[in-house]
Amino acid sequence: MAADHSNVHLVEAIDDVMLQTLSLARDLTEADADLPTDCPGWTVRDVLAHMVGVEAVLQGAPQPAVDLPGLDHVVNEFDEYMEQHVQIRRQLPLSSIADELAGLRSRRIPTLKSLAKQGDPEVSSPFRDQPMSKAMPIRVFDLWAHEQDIRRAVGLPARVDCAAAEISMERGLLGWTHVIPKLLDQPATVSIDVAGRPDLSTEFEVDGGGDEVAIRGDLATLTALFCGRGEQPSGVVTGADALVAALDGRLGLTP
Repeated sequence: MAADHSNVHLVEAIDDVMLQTLSLARDLTEADADLPTDCPGWTVRDVLAHMVGVEAVLQGAPQPAVDLPGLDHVVNEFDEYMEQHVQIRRQLPLSSIADELAGLRSRRIPTLKSLAKQGDPEVSSPFRDQPMSKAMPIRVFDLWAHEQDIRRAVGLPARVDCAAAEISMERGLLGWTHVIPKLLDQPATVSIDVAGRPDLSTEFEVDGGGDEVAIRGDLATLTALFCGRGEQPSGVVTGADALVAALDGRLGLTP
């Protein structure tokens, strides 16, 4: 199901997402920046600010500490932590946030490349340090998913022909294989079919197997589903009625 990715490969994927996001942001207008995304409460500008803010803190910048207004989408400590990065950039022109991303990339990528040469060192990750091999796939997934949030908001197709997309789909499969058995809570045979990517598709049994349920779609559709973006598309989940009902609207697993 999933390939092994070296830390060097993971850093290259992060660099690719940063470069693609920077190029995308440079082409957008201020009207584009104010478009809503599928992330509750966040515009295109806010998503870019989040991407920059988290990576800046991981690079060593202090965590912002600003008073937040009452925001319906901020409901817990994790939300508050992430919203700080957005709030301090909310009034900035999109071009200024893009400039910050460009400057950050020029420091962040050399730092990560240097760390990757050390084997598997502990690195900064939101809320705790982790081995680089554990932290970097999550960073790839987070950054790539938010690049797609921006692309959807401005009417562009998902960018799936890249290493970051493959790594992100692997993260989704890993999450689903852990969570789906709990959601079903009964014997079942589960297949996840990524259209055109048999190398990313998988099948597993819950409690020895039983009635079948299948999740089928292309990479863009399935990663958006895992991220909880929008409504669950009709026909993506098929199989035994009870199993389909158990998964309906519950496959979005990211905060």
